[in-house]
Amino acid sequence: MASITIRSLDPTIRKRLRVRATENGRSPEEEARAILEAALGGKTSISAMGMFAQVQSKLAPFNTPRPDTDSE
Repeated sequence: MASITIRSLDPTIRKRLRVRATENGRSPEEEARAILEAALGGKTSISAMGMFAQVQSKLAPFNTPRPDTDSE
């Protein structure tokens, strides 16, 4: 396996990573790996169309017809 080093990481991001790792029962390294895998197509990736379908279904309750703007 390859290793990476992330320099100049904002302290706020580092803290959020530690908190998120704790919430998920993982080390910060494991959490960072999970985030990267999800974002870049690791074990839990979905296709662009799959992601579009998920967003579309979440926004469906807010899908209301536009009012008629042609008032003549």
